[in-house]
Amino acid sequence: MTDIAPGLYRSSGSLAEGDWSVVLRPENAGWRYCGLRAATLRPAGRLEFSSARDEVIVLSLEGSFDVTVDGRTYSIIGRPSVWAGPSDFVYAPPGCVLTVSSTAGGRFAVATARGDARFPVRYVAAGDVAVELRGGGACSREVRNFAAADRFEADRLIAVEVLTPGGNW
Repeated sequence: MTDIAPGLYRSSGSLAEGDWSVVLRPENAGWRYCGLRAATLRPAGRLEFSSARDEVIVLSLEGSFDVTVDGRTYSIIGRPSVWAGPSDFVYAPPGCVLTVSSTAGGRFAVATARGDARFPVRYVAAGDVAVELRGGGACSREVRNFAAADRFEADRLIAVEVLTPGGNW
């Protein structure tokens, strides 16, 4: 018996696609809007993709990256790991071509949401990512509001990172 809702469990590696270690589209999850991609770049690696029908944010899980959106490059300083605090990130609307590259390599995620409106491409520094603590005592969780609905202007994209203490899952 599992606590995971039927149809949502995906075994390790089953969401890999091409250069991506994870590609979860709304249609594959039974959702209307949100999705997620993740990839690992080797040193001097690069990965090009289209945002297509999605608005996206690119953020570091581990490492630093250059993100080029429609010919303009933004540098993500990144972080050594997700435990080191929030990362800076780049937002891009639907219909853009993005290239993520790294001289040293690393892992990054792309949060996605099907969107209609076109907001401008934006870079957000890690220091501008709102961080809050929820709960109390041993159960408190750190929430990093990368693209929270009340803090970041987007069509449908909402992206937060939640760190939950061990044993509180």
